[in-house]
Amino acid sequence: MIFLDDMKTYLERLELGVPFFVGNLPPAPANCIALFEYQGLPPEMNAAETPGLQLLLRVEPENFARGYEQLYTAAQALTCLLYTSPS
Repeated sequence: MIFLDDMKTYLERLELGVPFFVGNLPPAPANCIALFEYQGLPPEMNAAETPGLQLLLRVEPENFARGYEQLYTAAQALTCLLYTSPS
């Protein structure tokens, strides 16, 4: 869960105005994003550990546009993090 906790902390620092949850999607709040880890590439395809990350958005219909924007921003931030080499 360290991977997911680190990703949650990173996303929370972006202050997107939506709560993030790790490994579950609780009944409340109505608008939130959950992070789930899944098996990445098989070892024979990649020598390094490569976990997969899924973001799941739950949003009330009247807030769909804002929720989608928050989800898209979170996904783009994680993509940039993935493809940015450390200094």
